[in-house]
Amino acid sequence: MDKTHLSSSGSFDTDDLRLLSSVYDDVCESLAADEKVLVTPQVRETVAAAIFGQAAKGERCPGRLRSRALREVEAYDGVKRASGQTPSEVLLGFRI
Repeated sequence: MDKTHLSSSGSFDTDDLRLLSSVYDDVCESLAADEKVLVTPQVRETVAAAIFGQAAKGERCPGRLRSRALREVEAYDGVKRASGQTPSEVLLGFRI
């Protein structure tokens, strides 16, 4: 069953939280694994805000949640990059 809205109470259910947690962990681990982006508490906060913000609007596609989080990290001025690449380029392995 494809969920596109919050529950009637306006909160996330257990499956939603598992999905959002998984996407969050995936994005943060991917950024940290390459060591080209310093994953600070502020970057983690940016990732979480982007994921939960989109989920609050009904988004449940992991790929779209991940993409949105990466766009937010790219836009965040506090991102430290060793190579000059954007976070998406680091994760995808090529320049876009």
